[in-house]
Amino acid sequence: MRKNKFTLFAIAASVLMMTGCTMAPKYERPQSPVPSEWPSGQAYDPTKVTKEDVPAGEDVLNLRWRDFFTDPKLKEVIGIALENNRQLKGAALNVEYYRKLYQIQAEGLLPVINATGSISRARVPGDLSGTGRRMTTERDDVGLGAAAWEIDFFGRIRSLKDAAMQEYLATEQAQRSAQISVIS
Repeated sequence: MRKNKFTLFAIAASVLMMTGCTMAPKYERPQSPVPSEWPSGQAYDPTKVTKEDVPAGEDVLNLRWRDFFTDPKLKEVIGIALENNRQLKGAALNVEYYRKLYQIQAEGLLPVINATGSISRARVPGDLSGTGRRMTTERDDVGLGAAAWEIDFFGRIRSLKDAAMQEYLATEQAQRSAQISVIS
């Protein structure tokens, strides 16, 4: 009896220890490099956007370019360049592609359950049946199944999901970087 309790305790303790074994290190986000001074010149309107206009906790990098530039002709040229740039269109497609890859990886954490159902009905005329009377047959089929599901003891699937998320975010930032390059 005492040996069974010890075995049960050892199994439970080892399972609990395995669930805490993740291989991925904890990520710490670095500080965002923000310029200490705003650029100056005719294209910038210092009265329109100042450091004080940026809400607390917001990054200067999140400002819209239309709020930053004041020259209407420059805004029009930038808008046309953004609309017709093939690299930006390709970058947008890459962002969508990596977003879908992330969704696929995130779905790997959950089990897949399949359900099917069908009803069929067939009529056989009397001259074709063996008894000489017409017959109607009905068939109902219902199925439920679970596909293979891997329990994530060591965090491999969660790490793959996190890696896919980081690839998606990196691609999104690459698109923003390409857009900033076109604007500049």
